[in-house]
Amino acid sequence: MYQNLSIRSLGPHEVSYNHHMHQKPFILSTPNSQNLNINDVSTQMLEEVKETYQRYGRVMLRGFKSDGPRCFQSLLERLDFDLDGEYLGGASPRSNVTTKVYTSTDAPGPFIISYHTEMCYLNHRPRQLAFYCQQPPPHNGETPIFDCHQIYLNLPLSLSKKLETKQLMYVRYFSSKKSWLNVYKTWQDTFLVENKQQLAEKLKATGLESEWLDDGILKVSCTVPALIQDPVTGKKTISLTLFNKWAFHSNLNRFKDRYFTPLRKAVDWYAMRQYDKPKVFFETLFGDGSQINKEETEQIQQAAWDAATVFKWQQDDILLLDNIRWGHGRLNVIKPRKVIAALGNMYDIREMTLQSHQVET
Repeated sequence: MYQNLSIRSLGPHEVSYNHHMHQKPFILSTPNSQNLNINDVSTQMLEEVKETYQRYGRVMLRGFKSDGPRCFQSLLERLDFDLDGEYLGGASPRSNVTTKVYTSTDAPGPFIISYHTEMCYLNHRPRQLAFYCQQPPPHNGETPIFDCHQIYLNLPLSLSKKLETKQLMYVRYFSSKKSWLNVYKTWQDTFLVENKQQLAEKLKATGLESEWLDDGILKVSCTVPALIQDPVTGKKTISLTLFNKWAFHSNLNRFKDRYFTPLRKAVDWYAMRQYDKPKVFFETLFGDGSQINKEETEQIQQAAWDAATVFKWQQDDILLLDNIRWGHGRLNVIKPRKVIAALGNMYDIREMTLQSHQVET
């Protein structure tokens, strides 16, 4: 018998970072969902999921059964996610699980991946994201989600104006040699090419600026808006990823009680050392090339974490996110942890314009 889905907010036992944001509803389930495979849900139920996703921009399907990555992919296709199978230009180290599903990240467990909207450092980016938890981590490893409009509201007015006016420039440096630490991707792996001619074609098609340096390093940059108007709500949202030494240090301090002190200091030392290099693998700057200073970094970080929902993964959880309305991250983890991801409905940010006089703030 068909039963309506009910929506609720997270309970106290389901969160690990106590903040009022978790009180907003986004979890869908049914009284008998534990006996229902996610791919056996009715068409009517799928329509409820779509309607809830359209309204809130985020949906967690919790308590259902799933048969793994292919079942996850099949559900997304039934929900009309136009899945991307390339992850072209993406920064995070990932591995394919199916043709259109990836590991969420293969970054080292002690690293914290802070607030970001997916592929915000590129012109081509996904509108929709989905995550599936195959194996919850024994400790930590949450995927925090961030209300991007609330971040905008939380920022000092002078900083939000600066971000809107100057935009952001992302600068990345690539080698052709693989690193012992998988944070560093080669240009071949990043742009899915085998030679420089293929690379040039991909860079031109995606609107990225590039330069070959004397030491054989490839420099790639992209200038994009830091603020986007949400087409659904008309509200301003912050869209960025913050790569500099202060951002990494700030996150480690915020969650320092999760680390043994020697490990935290070692991770912090490593990150700070990378940003002492003139060709750090990834850096976020204002659009005019000026640095985002320490105070501005902390203001952005605080605004983001004040707009965060941090939940504990459960077996077979499926999370759907609107990549304009909601950002995400990954907290440090003690493995094993198996969370996979899919990207859908790619769009070009250059085709979106921010019309401030029509924006609700």
